[in-house]
Amino acid sequence: MTTPYHQHRMKVLVSLLPELRQGMRILDFGCGEGAFLPLFIEAGAEVLACDKEEKMIDQVRRRLIESAMPLPGQNLKAAGVEYLAEIPSDSLDGVLAFNVIAYFTPEEEHEFYSQLRRIVKRGGFLAVSHSNMLFDFFSLNRYTLQFFQNHLVLGGQYAAAVESLLARTDLPAGDKALPLPVRENPLTYALKLKGYVFAETRQEFINRHEAPPPVLQQQTFPDTLAVPEHERWKLLFTCSQFASLALRQ
Repeated sequence: MTTPYHQHRMKVLVSLLPELRQGMRILDFGCGEGAFLPLFIEAGAEVLACDKEEKMIDQVRRRLIESAMPLPGQNLKAAGVEYLAEIPSDSLDGVLAFNVIAYFTPEEEHEFYSQLRRIVKRGGFLAVSHSNMLFDFFSLNRYTLQFFQNHLVLGGQYAAAVESLLARTDLPAGDKALPLPVRENPLTYALKLKGYVFAETRQEFINRHEAPPPVLQQQTFPDTLAVPEHERWKLLFTCSQFASLALRQ
C-alpha cells in the first residue's frame, strides 16, 4: 500500500531492522501483503512467511512470481501461531511480527513468545510493532477513562469522579470502540521479552498524533525518526503504535 500511513510505517520499521546477511533464515509472521519479503529476498535470505488469511498468502505468492522472486511453496503458509510448532529449534536468524500481536488471545500471545524462544537462534532478532497502551493517556476519550481506572486510580470509589472530568467518553464509536485483545506498554515491554530470553535493544514509534483524537481535524504522519533525543519521551504518549527490536540471548 502507498497511503501516507503505510509509507510512514514502512520507513520506521525498515529503520529498525538489523543488517541483513546472505543466507539468513527469516520468518515474516503475519506477513499480510508481504511488503517486507522482497527486502529479504534481495539480501539473499531464505524467507518463510505465514498469514492466517489464505487470500493474503495467495496474493503474496502471485506478487512474488510477477516480481521474479518466487518462493518455494512450503515457505508460504496460511497459518497462525500453530505453525510455529512445525519449525525446528534454533533454526531462525530472525522473526518479524508487525501489527499482529495485538490481535492474539492471551493464550496465543504466550504460545507465540514461547515458540520464538525455542526456534530463534542465540543472537537472532525479533522485530515487532505493537499497539501502544500509553497512547490511551493522550487520547482523551473512553480509553483514557479506562486507562485511569485500570492502571492509575487505586480506589474503585473514584471511578465515577474520574469519568466526570472527561467530556468525550462516548468516543470512539462503532467498530473503533472495540478494544484490541492484547495491548502493550513500551516502558515495560522489555521485561516481558526478558521472560522469554530476548533482550530489547531499540524502540521506535509510529503514527504520531498532533492532538488528541477527539479534537484532531486531520490525521497526518509526522516523521518520528527525526525527533531529537530530548523530545522523544513525548512519543510514548502521542504515538498509537511502537516498534521493538530484540535479540535472543
